[in-house]
Amino acid sequence: MATLRSTPLIAAALAVAIPWQVQAGEPCVWKDPGKPPRLFLRDRVVVFRSYYASGWVACAARPNDKVRVQWFAGKGPLGTPIKTEELGLDRSTREPSHKLEARLFPNAVCDGRTPQPSAERKLTGVPGEERLSELVPVRVSISAAGSLAPLAQQSAAIDVPCPACGTQYRGSLTTRLERDGTLTVKGELEASWFECVKQGATLALLAFAGRSEADVRVAIRPDLVLSDLEKSFVRIGDKYVLHKTLPKARLCAGDARVWSFEFWGRGELQRASGGGRTIYSLGCK
Repeated sequence: MATLRSTPLIAAALAVAIPWQVQAGEPCVWKDPGKPPRLFLRDRVVVFRSYYASGWVACAARPNDKVRVQWFAGKGPLGTPIKTEELGLDRSTREPSHKLEARLFPNAVCDGRTPQPSAERKLTGVPGEERLSELVPVRVSISAAGSLAPLAQQSAAIDVPCPACGTQYRGSLTTRLERDGTLTVKGELEASWFECVKQGATLALLAFAGRSEADVRVAIRPDLVLSDLEKSFVRIGDKYVLHKTLPKARLCAGDARVWSFEFWGRGELQRASGGGRTIYSLGCK
């Protein structure tokens, strides 16, 4: 079974049905198109792609013939049907082969879905945009009969990532420069959301020092890192609260006059900061 294990996502081979048996004297002989069928993920969209020889279909298919595509999601022999469509066939002979292609967008799999406590969950996405996802098995079945029977097939499963904790963060992460020059780091996150997204999550505050705003706006390597902030949240009522401070003396130890701060980490915690960098002029002497 094809499984979503890492980024980039890997295409899954399809299990093809038994080839159509040609009877003696029949003119339309199935020809191997030379390309195997595929089921794969592209930017969270499931793509099914199969091929057929143009000479064969020009003989075997009538002008309005179509094949039926049915998508299934969830566990079980097939899962729950979620979408059905029909695909036409290209009877032209301008190319050696043609392709059948169908796409299933993530909303068809994920929207309205109730999270399953027993489902496999993993961090998915590129760094900075990672999300805790529930992996939902998706399969496709192609139905074709008569002379088009060689196109019939049923795929193995491929895992589609659906947001496990909703699509919006609930809470805030902020930095604030106090009057005495102390930098305060604060967080207040809804308890149910924090407890959901904390699986595999990390959170750090990256600090970039310079002598001007231009310096710290484009700096790449941080001069100071407050790591493991995810471990510093304390539950108070229905919130998880974070409170850290950086004294002015620590920030003014070198010759820096301007600092920028940016939250970073794995998973979704850093989303609560809204992204971007906050810049402060410290007035160090």
